[in-house]
Amino acid sequence: MASLVHALRDLISSILETISAIFTAAYDLIAGTLHGIFSFCIGVVNLALETLQGTLNAMGGVGKFIISNFVVIAVVGLAAFVFLTYQRSQGRPVVVGNKKLN
Repeated sequence: MASLVHALRDLISSILETISAIFTAAYDLIAGTLHGIFSFCIGVVNLALETLQGTLNAMGGVGKFIISNFVVIAVVGLAAFVFLTYQRSQGRPVVVGNKKLN
């Protein structure tokens, strides 16, 4: 009779371990996939930053000066565009000299 009790206990234990292994495998699959996607995205960003840094190092001081001037001009142009768009949305005409641009 004791062997029957041991056999049933082992059977139930095996079933529970199988169910636990299925859930563990599913969790590991999902976690591994998400980790892989996250690592890929971080790797792409790092690649872009290291490429930009290498390019700037190769260009030297003159290249950095030219790129920084380009960035400043782009920011000023964007600010002017936003200001003019805001002026037009408020109903105020944009005047350059004696001419209205609206």
